[in-house]
Amino acid sequence: MLSSNLFLFLLVSAIILTIIVLAILVIIKTTNKGIFLYDSYFIGIAIYTIGAFLLCSISMQDSELLLLEISIINFIAVFFIWAIARNVSNSGLKIFSLSSLESKNKTFANFSTVFLLLINLAFVYLVYTRIVQGHFAGAFALLDIRKTISSGEAGYFAPGLIKQIRDIYAPAFIVWLTLCFNSPNRYKYVFVVFAVILFSMVMGGQRMPILVLFISTALGFYFKYKSIGKSISSKYIVIFFVALLFILFGINLLLGRTNEDSGLLESFIDLILNITTRIFTTVPGENVHLIDYLQNIDLDPFSLWLSDLSILLPGTQEGFSNQFHSLLGGSKQGNAVLGAPLDIYVNAGYGGLVIVPALAFIFLSFLQRMIISKPNPFSVSIFIVVFCYMPFNYSFYLFLLNGGLLIVFYALYNLLIIRKQNHKHEC
Repeated sequence: MLSSNLFLFLLVSAIILTIIVLAILVIIKTTNKGIFLYDSYFIGIAIYTIGAFLLCSISMQDSELLLLEISIINFIAVFFIWAIARNVSNSGLKIFSLSSLESKNKTFANFSTVFLLLINLAFVYLVYTRIVQGHFAGAFALLDIRKTISSGEAGYFAPGLIKQIRDIYAPAFIVWLTLCFNSPNRYKYVFVVFAVILFSMVMGGQRMPILVLFISTALGFYFKYKSIGKSISSKYIVIFFVALLFILFGINLLLGRTNEDSGLLESFIDLILNITTRIFTTVPGENVHLIDYLQNIDLDPFSLWLSDLSILLPGTQEGFSNQFHSLLGGSKQGNAVLGAPLDIYVNAGYGGLVIVPALAFIFLSFLQRMIISKPNPFSVSIFIVVFCYMPFNYSFYLFLLNGGLLIVFYALYNLLIIRKQNHKHEC
């Protein structure tokens, strides 16, 4: 006779595998519909649920079981909403249509290039003069720099504004250059902006923006070549992955997250494992240790969401995510986010695990229609960057922080301004 734990393990395994198979069938059936923001949202929920399942396969304590329970409920709800929405919607981003999105707007290209270079070089200069010079040295300096920027101890660095410009606007501009800008000098623009933005991101000490920068740039090139019926040489694909691994390896070294005694091959294997762990189990693993704390404090409905949204305001506010990071043994300058299922459960209960995804899909569908119905080159570029961030936007706050503010603004601009210009592609 099967034990209850083994039965639960087999049942959840069957549910996850069934949904994955059904999702693949849905994608095959609706391939011609294009790409949707809620595709990325569904991927994020799937990744978190798999992570919660992996944790529960190691330990089936009450916290792990609760996390798996709410993750599965949320996963099932999101899958059905996603499958229905993908079948009925016709506002997907279609690759073949991107060949018509060309722009010769040199004014926009020059202004954005100069603007991004000035802002990011100024940021690097301030970090170096205020923090690096005479303060830190050694392999662990980058982690100290990141904490100091967040805390405001060395002066206010406007991290929220820098993030919007460097981590969102800059990758979107690079995608615009690769995908839409019709100029013989576009690769020069790409090289200069990419190099400066990458250096600025390295100084910021966060790996996710670097990953999104590489992936969104690669998607820009891929969509451009695909839309005109060409293929990318395999050597460029190899160079891309090698460069990305090399950069991430260097970041790990500077953050002090590699074993100094390890050899080069062992360090690269550790990097791959570290990235895989970071994607699937880091956030669920942190959340498991917060469940008891969350159950023992009196929280008003939606209070965590309101606390997180307050962090978007200028200054060095402290939200629940900072407190969570401190509870996990880190500093209050860091952040420990709640995954979408736990975030929804804590703020809105079991009912929210179904209602909130439904509202999210309605919002994302409306946003996508505004972007895609009358496509504009730069709005499509922002769409691609937000798509890359979306799997790890566990809450509305993270969505706004990771491109949501810019895509909402540009969707409204697209709706109110572009349509009055007889749909000319201005930028």
